[in-house]
Amino acid sequence: MNVTRELLTEWGVPIVATVLFILAVGAVGAAFGADGLSQTGAFALVGVIVAFVVGMAILGFVTSDGDDEE
Repeated sequence: MNVTRELLTEWGVPIVATVLFILAVGAVGAAFGADGLSQTGAFALVGVIVAFVVGMAILGFVTSDGDDEE
């Protein structure tokens, strides 16, 4: 198997993004977990999820070369 920079990027970016997302959700949950999830915590959690989805969509759009055919 020939490991190229493109292959590392295709595997590395989703893995790193997933780990960062899990850490962010965990941090929000830990911050508001002691007293139960307050309304502010719920908004923060939804904000993290929305920011992640929007960020991944933007990253996919920016890094796409427009040629999906192989």
